[in-house]
Amino acid sequence: RLGLAEGLMLDGKTGLAMEQYEHAVRLRPDWVDAHTMLGSALRDAGHPERAEAAYRRALELAPDNAVTMANLAGLLEKRRSLPEALSLYQRAVEIDPSLVEGRMGLAQMYLGYSRPQDALPHFQALVKLRGDFAPARLGVATCLELLGREKDALVECEEGLTHSPGAVGLLLMSARLRLAPSDVSLRDW
Repeated sequence: RLGLAEGLMLDGKTGLAMEQYEHAVRLRPDWVDAHTMLGSALRDAGHPERAEAAYRRALELAPDNAVTMANLAGLLEKRRSLPEALSLYQRAVEIDPSLVEGRMGLAQMYLGYSRPQDALPHFQALVKLRGDFAPARLGVATCLELLGREKDALVECEEGLTHSPGAVGLLLMSARLRLAPSDVSLRDW
């Protein structure tokens, strides 16, 4: 059932896919993956309340499932349940430090809370996991700039551009750091 549902999702047949996920949940109410995948399908189809219920059920069945935690955290973050989202991201990263979605969500939330010193190690861990992941490189550069380390931020942008030459965010930040830095020695028009 899950394989069929995934195929239907890839074909853009969300309604039919959700029917298959729901059928899988009815057949095996203790199947964690079925609840998690149903939650993601519901989230993507614009049913956040039902998606939350599916994710929460999956976590009842498997309380240490980092992927489900990160998915629920992302949903809660969008719904502005920020303290719970932050807590879930933190727990997901404790359980699985290599989970990109968990680390990225946690780092972005810290940045959103104006805590670049807390976000930086998570963005840096993502860069170690995936050096070509431009959003993580941009996160590192953003944190460094906010911490008053413009030169290091520029170096991070340049390094990121060697891996992802078309990364628009890195290009824009690099240009901005060169055009109007607080440290005039970095100015390069």
